[in-house]
Amino acid sequence: MKTEAIKNRGIDLTYAEQRNFPFLNFYNKITAEENRYGTIVMALLIMVAWGGLTVGWGALTNAWQLAAIVFPTVIGLAFILAVAPMKLIVNTVIFAIVVDCIIIVMNLLA
Repeated sequence: MKTEAIKNRGIDLTYAEQRNFPFLNFYNKITAEENRYGTIVMALLIMVAWGGLTVGWGALTNAWQLAAIVFPTVIGLAFILAVAPMKLIVNTVIFAIVVDCIIIVMNLLA
């Protein structure tokens, strides 16, 4: 096995560390600038569709839930339009999806 450090788009990992942390390798691939257009399409599809499902499953009854869904989604869309760095876009999309999941669970349990 190679033990030399492999520069993997921002995070230095040895070969053994890459095998132990496959999520970091995936995260580095989707935040790479050369994968920008494919990542943006997937982010738009997942973020907007999941936000729409969240609104449809009960977030229309509370204004704060609707605001909690809309603000991260719109911020993510603004970063995409502003051609922001991919790490910022991906982190915002992940945050918006996590907020949507939390609100869906809240509405299903209520």
